[in-house]
Amino acid sequence: MGSLASSIKYDHTVSISGEINEAGILKGSAFVRSLDYARNTRQKKWQLHKDKFEEYFASTNYASLKIDELKVDNADRDSLALEQRFNFETPLNSSGDYNIFPPISFLLSKKSFYRRHPLNRC
Repeated sequence: MGSLASSIKYDHTVSISGEINEAGILKGSAFVRSLDYARNTRQKKWQLHKDKFEEYFASTNYASLKIDELKVDNADRDSLALEQRFNFETPLNSSGDYNIFPPISFLLSKKSFYRRHPLNRC
């Protein structure tokens, strides 16, 4: 018999659209769709702390992430996905020719997205 922990499913779908300017600032918008236990966890945080919910996306590991125009849909409809939309801005870390955007800000994953800086075309 499996444990309860192994049967819990956290399901997030994240879509990010943005632009990186020459100063290495990423500005864009994000859409996060949360289902199952992920929905329940976020919905409870939303209901209890609406005024601080945007802090859920920023973390101590990426404190420079600025979020505005946060909108949450379907918080009162438990049969639908919890949808979170917001605009964001953040300076990117860089390493050599690469700008680095860790998605930890949105899902607490340790993987990073890398982008070769367009000004270094060697």
